[in-house]
Amino acid sequence: MGRKRDETRWKPTGFGAILRELRVTRGLTQQNLATAAGCHLITVSKIERGTQEPAWPLVLAFAEALGVDVNVFVPKPDPTAES
Repeated sequence: MGRKRDETRWKPTGFGAILRELRVTRGLTQQNLATAAGCHLITVSKIERGTQEPAWPLVLAFAEALGVDVNVFVPKPDPTAES
């Protein structure tokens, strides 16, 4: 049996988390998204894990592949954060 990931310990935030959420809700694999955006599977994986940031042309390609406006990748402010 495989080990379950402790979701409380590792939770990506920012662009990668938004990208993953959009991809998963559309029923796409990382490979599907990579093919549609014209990049490599490893690139999608690294971006979703937060170890790599995409260049602007790739952000545009992701938005087109997912059928969304690029503004969805802008993180929403945390209402619980202090100003």
